[in-house]
Amino acid sequence: MNNRFQQLTRGRLVVPARPPGASAQALAPQTDGPLARIAKYIPAEIVAVYLFFDNGLKGFIADGTEPKVGGTEFWCSVAVVLACWIGAPLYYWMMDGAPGVRKAHAIMAAFAFPVWAYASGGPFVAFKIQQPIIALTLLALVTLTGVFVKPPPSTPTPQSPPS
Repeated sequence: MNNRFQQLTRGRLVVPARPPGASAQALAPQTDGPLARIAKYIPAEIVAVYLFFDNGLKGFIADGTEPKVGGTEFWCSVAVVLACWIGAPLYYWMMDGAPGVRKAHAIMAAFAFPVWAYASGGPFVAFKIQQPIIALTLLALVTLTGVFVKPPPSTPTPQSPPS
């Protein structure tokens, strides 16, 4: 299971800069730039799970009734957001890669996912608890933070051959 997970997630981590004194051929030829780092900090698999359940839950409240904060739909939505929020950093801890790179991803995912979920709407809009100006400001701050957060330089970890 773990080996299969490693094969499926190869290339999902940011490629860090080469440490001082390391040979150029030891690492990937090019490191990831700011935009590539931002795109990799929230795992697409977690986003897909979140969107699947978010859209599924919308089907239960789309019958014209007003959703109630504190109702069953609300708590199901909260559970989905929390599960994905916890799942995003855990996803990166399970990956094969340099510990510093995984740690940077896990920290950024822990901050970026809830902000992205809040800004994307989802249950926050349905239950009228989203403020667009706050969502925009938080999203801008997290995006700018992602531009400047770089994993520490590291030496490559040996890749296991596919089985």
